[in-house]
Amino acid sequence: MGRGPEQARRAGVEQQAISDLLVGVDYAIEADTRRAEGVAIAEGVGRGRDADGAGAGEEAMEIEVADSDWGDAYRENIQELLNDVACQMIRPLRDPLIGSIMVEPAPPTKDYPQTLPRSSPDRPYTILLSARGKLWARFSYQFAHEFCHVLSGCERLRNNPNNWFVEALCELASIFTLRRMAKRWRTQPPYQNWADYGASLASYTIRAPVASGHAPLLSDAIKQLVPCEEDHLREASLRTEFGEFSKSDRDKVAVVSHALLPLFESEPTGWNTVRKVPVASGPLTEYLVDWYAQVELADKPFLKRILDTLELTP
Repeated sequence: MGRGPEQARRAGVEQQAISDLLVGVDYAIEADTRRAEGVAIAEGVGRGRDADGAGAGEEAMEIEVADSDWGDAYRENIQELLNDVACQMIRPLRDPLIGSIMVEPAPPTKDYPQTLPRSSPDRPYTILLSARGKLWARFSYQFAHEFCHVLSGCERLRNNPNNWFVEALCELASIFTLRRMAKRWRTQPPYQNWADYGASLASYTIRAPVASGHAPLLSDAIKQLVPCEEDHLREASLRTEFGEFSKSDRDKVAVVSHALLPLFESEPTGWNTVRKVPVASGPLTEYLVDWYAQVELADKPFLKRILDTLELTP
């Protein structure tokens, strides 16, 4: 049976959205690609390459995928994919991210992505993913979110009422990463036969609750979110661990993610600020002021843009 007019219309809208997304992603990605030309993806992670492709001189974050049941996906393919995901946030960092990550399948009893607390700082992080099989977009989306928790120093942030805002940053990381990979894979995929999969990466982000291209809608949602929902989200942050927010709360958090997305896409060095998110437990305005005070001088203009976007003034 053929598709009805409404189904055809929706398919056309989604296809146009994917096309617009691939064209609209910041052309800094292309500059990134030229600078990193000839550098293997895994090398970029393992040797701590900075935004200009120069070696940072220290061992950087190492990612290892466990030899476990990943469905019909090969461990080596997942390893290459997750290295590529991490590189999207690692490249803009001024200082290397030190440590190691072990990636394992999430158990059936807690079948959702999560980053487990370490027993000591010299132990590897353990990230659990619920993705299985060759669902590369799902793997990328989940790992980017959890990798952002590592970048933010998640262990020092536990049991904090402002973790809903950290969740927004991690949701932002997933969308940011898939959009960059979608564009990058057209010319520089991890494997040549993955080049056409870029459109699937792009379409995975379109399902988010608030489309980043709808500025008026987003602006109205931001104005309502903090005064109307902050108290509830603060309570939810204390009731749950990272990753356990309800679907309804995730939709609210995504409003912040999409509002900040254009800032990070236009200035990827903004990921340096995520390493400085504070442990402050006061209201969001105070929290962001504390964040502004803690970031390096070079990053303060970027933090000011975040404050302006959220319509919060220090």
